[in-house]
Parts: sequence; structure tokens; C-alpha cells
Amino acid sequence: VWNGSEYGVVWAKFCNNGENEIFFNRFTGAGVKISQDIIISTGHLTADSNYAFAWNGTEYGVVWEDYWGNVPLHSNTYSSYSTYFSRVNAQGQKTITDIRIATGGQFNQMNLFWNNSAYALIYVNYRPNEIQWRRFGADGQPTGSVKIIDSAGKEIDTLSVVWTGTNYDLSWNYFTAFGGGSRSVRLSASGDLVDQAVSPPP
Repeated sequence: VWNGSEYGVVWAKFCNNGENEIFFNRFTGAGVKISQDIIISTGHLTADSNYAFAWNGTEYGVVWEDYWGNVPLHSNTYSSYSTYFSRVNAQGQKTITDIRIATGGQFNQMNLFWNNSAYALIYVNYRPNEIQWRRFGADGQPTGSVKIIDSAGKEIDTLSVVWTGTNYDLSWNYFTAFGGGSRSVRLSASGDLVDQAVSPPP
């Protein structure tokens, strides 16, 4: 993410302790690393490779999913998955204790945006296989309820999301027992449906 003067970069890495962790660092416009890598997901067992982050004008918001180890990793239960939000300042330092924003489910294809007044997280929850929308304040605390953008028992694939400055534009492919198709929707800044286009299964 470009913040106006440098890049902030987040990535997942398998560490020597056998755990997968989420890292952050700063880079110049020429791609030169500025500081030491910091671990965002400290204190948890295994961070998954599902994460997203955004710059809000003064700091970064980072969201990621962790596995806590009560049931086998990548089982169909997903009761040991939790999703967290943290804040990282412009110097690359975490400024708050991680906020657990969800327990259970499995968040994939996460997209985090700052819309000039709040964060919005748009993602696929594979349990119960829905595209969901959630708002967060600048402090990282969830506000309001989860909004379901699409469900109806589809297997959702390749979610793409952009913030246009006024709306969220979403497109994705889906699969059903009868074939597949694609769908595009436009959401308002508050996550409400504005319009949509659907390509039905052949």
C-alpha cells in the first residue's frame, strides 16, 4: 500500500518455529527496505495466509486470520479459527492490542478499505459460504452488524473488489450443482446494494 511517501507491505511467512506468521515492513518508492520486519500476529499459534490491510491517512489497519489448534488444521469444523484487527503506525509499530473481530467460520479473499470515515472488510466466509461486509471504526472496533452480500449455497470463487471513492464494486464467479456463473454488484459506502448484474449458469 502506498501512503503518499512510501510503501507499507504485509505478507505471510513460515518461520523456523514451525508457525506461519504475518509480517509488516516499510519500503521506499524504489523498493528498498526501510526498517526491521515486525511480526503482526504475535501471541497466536498459527496465522493463516488470509490477510488484508489498508492505509487510512495516518496509519495502517491490518486484518488476518489465526488458527488456535483445538481441532485439526483445515478441518471442516473451523471452530479454532479467529480473525483479528490491529493498527500499525506510519513508523511500522503496532499501537494496540489485537482486537478479535470474529470467532469460528473461515475468512478468505479478504479485502480491507478505508472510505475516508471508516474501514470496510469484504470477504468470503467459507462457513457458511457467504460474501460478507463489515464496518470498523478508525480504532479497529466493529460497528454495526455483518451484512450478507451473497449466499444461497453457492461455492464462491475469485472475488474482486475495488473502492471507487463513492461505492464498492464487487465481481465474483460461483459454482453450483448445475453449473456456474458470475455476478457483479455495487454497494454504497454503508454496504447497501445499489445495483447488480448476474450471469446465470449455462
